[in-house]
Amino acid sequence: MRIVTIRRLAYVVVGLAAVALRWTFVEFVSGDFTAFLSRWWAYIDQHGHLAALKDGSFSNYNTPYLVLLALATYLPVRAIVAVKAISVAFDLLLAVTASRLVAAVRPRSAWLPFVTFAVVSLLPTVVMNSGVWGQCDSIYATFCAASLLSLVRGRPWGACAWFGLAFAFKLQTIFLLPVLVGVLLVNRLRLLSLVAAPAAFLACLVPALIAGRSLLSQLAVYPAQITDPSGVGGAVGGATKAGGRPAGVPAGGPGGPMGGSPPGASTTTQSATLTHNAPTPYAWLSSSSVWLYAGLALVALVVLGFGVWLLLRRRALSAGEIVLVAATSALLIPLLLPQMHERYFYLAEVLLVVACMVDRRFVVAALGIQVASISTYLGYLRDQPLMPLPVAAVFALAAGVAATWLLVVDLRASGRAEAVS
Repeated sequence: MRIVTIRRLAYVVVGLAAVALRWTFVEFVSGDFTAFLSRWWAYIDQHGHLAALKDGSFSNYNTPYLVLLALATYLPVRAIVAVKAISVAFDLLLAVTASRLVAAVRPRSAWLPFVTFAVVSLLPTVVMNSGVWGQCDSIYATFCAASLLSLVRGRPWGACAWFGLAFAFKLQTIFLLPVLVGVLLVNRLRLLSLVAAPAAFLACLVPALIAGRSLLSQLAVYPAQITDPSGVGGAVGGATKAGGRPAGVPAGGPGGPMGGSPPGASTTTQSATLTHNAPTPYAWLSSSSVWLYAGLALVALVVLGFGVWLLLRRRALSAGEIVLVAATSALLIPLLLPQMHERYFYLAEVLLVVACMVDRRFVVAALGIQVASISTYLGYLRDQPLMPLPVAAVFALAAGVAATWLLVVDLRASGRAEAVS
């Protein structure tokens, strides 16, 4: 009983420290907040709060996040405080969910779940994402972690519902889709449960439907994000400066909600169309449609090839293996895809912390992507990257190679062990 009390107190202390750390940056105003989030807030506040959801032209984010903003406008707080508070609250929920995921995989460990909570809540990129940047990636990541938790517990309906909820907040949830489908197939869980994903997604669109926005308009949000990865379409009224940037965005690229380019970085550099400040190998390549389509084909082959290999193993994935597969997938897919943004590695950064609790060797991958992402975050937020983007890409690629190699080694070892027994 005494140990349990100490552990609970430790959670509270670390949680308060995590919030306090973020509070020190509450007045920091990023280019994204100036050009996008503050304008969305003002529009919602001036057009009837929740009633403003009937208009889909003022933002390029999906309905659920706009609902949270609309609810926050009822509170007597400044926009920057409310926007960051929403994200910080989900930071803590993400850390709790990650700790529960570790507890489900390592039920006999008394302190690993707490260590997970502490590391995730204090992870540099997680702190910067919400507390400094004012972004909301912790929301979709929380629901992705909840989806994995359901998978680990053998609850396919819950896994798919949580996935649909995560997808309603962010398109980047798609990085987890191969894992969801793969585990359902390999572990012979009910494929019918997949209907829970679109059901949960559509349920999240109801508030805007009630406000008067059409379903078709809401379904067009993600296609619009794909065709406008810069985020310019999210500027209220389409106000732009020379070069097509929204007014208020630092020179060198929009830095919109979909991601950012570091201030001072030329939009005409050779890798500008292949990577939007993401530390991927495309930072080494010249801008060409050949590399664009080659990258898409490579990801398709890797995902399909790995899926077929898992099926041919004819062995269900254990709880720990599900976590390792998910962490590697969340890292490898954005690493190999062209036109990624720096924040697209957010889910991988969190899941790799969980993976370290399953297999401590994954710390190499976790540290590698953390170094690469910190550099790109600083490149956008402070115009002071730790290293040039091509060098950061080396760290990210090393993390991807390490995670992939360790995953394959672990899966082969478990397969041989079962064959011998």
